[in-house]
Amino acid sequence: MYPILFIYSLYTLVLETIFLLVLTICSL
Repeated sequence: MYPILFIYSLYTLVLETIFLLVLTICSL
């Protein structure tokens, strides 16, 4: 079983990546 912090940091990383992607696409 994974620790909660690991899942949380992974989740935030994915969200951040998606957010940056959306920003990049919108600014084009």
